[in-house]
Amino acid sequence: MNTDLTAERIKNLQFDRTELANKRLPYERLDQLTMDILLGVR
Repeated sequence: MNTDLTAERIKNLQFDRTELANKRLPYERLDQLTMDILLGVR
């Protein structure tokens, strides 16, 4: 595998940051509950 070519392809990827920011993440609630438990809030 040519790592230079792969790195260049990754570097040139275009992302719509607004769309990504507005996308609902299914694990967000689970992450919050996990942190609550680890910090002793729940």
